[in-house]
Amino acid sequence: MRSFLVRLVLPQSAEDAYANSEYFHELWKTRVREVLGNREWRKRKLSIRMGEEERRVEKEEKEARENAKVEREISKQWEEKREERVRTPHVT
Repeated sequence: MRSFLVRLVLPQSAEDAYANSEYFHELWKTRVREVLGNREWRKRKLSIRMGEEERRVEKEEKEARENAKVEREISKQWEEKREERVRTPHVT
């Protein structure tokens, strides 16, 4: 936005002088540092979020496997005791 205003106010030669000035280059370096720093920060945050999501999915999968194992054990025990239940006479 500033360069647009500078172009409107200053003639071409003044704009060239501004673009070549030490002040402009310092502003440019500062802005580049900000942009690169923000980019790196976003990259790190994304990496952290992705790691958290992977851990959450792994935890859910582990819980699902454990629940399935428990269900299999319960079903197996039920089937093993089936014969006993069938043979036992009902008292009425």
